[in-house]
Amino acid sequence: MGKGRYIKSAERACAGKVRFETAQEAERTCDYRFRAYRCPVCHRFHLTSRPGATKTGPVEPTPTAPEPKGPKLGDLDWSAALEPGKPKPPQLPKRAKPKPPPPLPSRVARCAGPCGKDGRVPLVLEGRLVKSARVPFPGLRTRLQKGVEVRLGAGDPPPVLEVVGEPS
Repeated sequence: MGKGRYIKSAERACAGKVRFETAQEAERTCDYRFRAYRCPVCHRFHLTSRPGATKTGPVEPTPTAPEPKGPKLGDLDWSAALEPGKPKPPQLPKRAKPKPPPPLPSRVARCAGPCGKDGRVPLVLEGRLVKSARVPFPGLRTRLQKGVEVRLGAGDPPPVLEVVGEPS
């Protein structure tokens, strides 16, 4: 950066600032956040921000209790904003949480064969041949043989919950 560029930019900066004759006059006309300095171009006083002035300046007292907030927009009565003579729109009832469906009663079925490679067991349920859901436990899979009674859960395909009776 050459000397000529500095002078030109300094002259432009000086031209946009207010000029004061003395430093006291400059500081009297401004807030505590500013201080006066002598300009190297015009040799008068300008104002600049004081570093850290927000921390060292006068402090406003903080309230001891928080101010109460106003009502929410949904709680306000907007009937005055409606056209005169027009009735207020009906309020929608709040939605209730849906109740979970009651659990289906567990059913008992008889195994029609051993557990397959896919982890499912053929079952005789209410006189029909159906396949169960995948049995996740290997220890339970080995116990499921032809003729074993099992308790089934709700679902399609029904999951095997436990072994009820051994083969007869």
